[in-house]
Amino acid sequence: IINNLGPLELILNTPSHHRVHHGRNPYCIDANYAGTLIIWDRMFGTFVPEKEKVVYGLTHPINTFNPFQVQFQHLVYIWNTLWATPGFWNKVSVVFKGPGWGPGKPRLGLPEELPEVTGEEVPYNTKLTVLLQVYAVVHFILMLGLYEHLFSAKIALSNTAILLRMCYILLTLTSIGLLMEKRHNAAICETLRCGTFLMLHTCGYLTTDIPSLEFAFE
Repeated sequence: IINNLGPLELILNTPSHHRVHHGRNPYCIDANYAGTLIIWDRMFGTFVPEKEKVVYGLTHPINTFNPFQVQFQHLVYIWNTLWATPGFWNKVSVVFKGPGWGPGKPRLGLPEELPEVTGEEVPYNTKLTVLLQVYAVVHFILMLGLYEHLFSAKIALSNTAILLRMCYILLTLTSIGLLMEKRHNAAICETLRCGTFLMLHTCGYLTTDIPSLEFAFE
């Protein structure tokens, strides 16, 4: 939508620069780390201008909606790679060097080993019925209401209430992810989530003082 911002491209981390940061194209890897000012990348040699069309995503897509797998998959990869790599210092390098590193390779790995990008990559998606899509969206919105209330009222809530709400939010995200992936255990997890909601609501841990959010708890 936003292409070039003229002279601002020299100073600010514009949409064009940030697109490069999130691209999976080989030329986009390890580039444009700036938060606001792109001058830092220009100074330290990590600046790359937008060239060909940027394909958003990871070099090795995760292909899941499971929040725990999304958060911890790379740590699992590091752990497995560490144990599979021979030599003590090589194991240390697995932890502190780039994900493309291997014995005998540069710190960040070899650029030629990056997967080719054709521009025809299809984002991970699953075919769901309209009813299931509506169900997932509605419960996600209700979960957002709980999330917002948790942060707005955290001072007034007990530590137990905060912990239980956080666990319920994670359970909701996990259950929605399983539903969207049509996993065989999705129904079990969703039943557990609904039962957990009723129990927490009955015990007074899922209530709100905001009238507009009451519908999410009743």
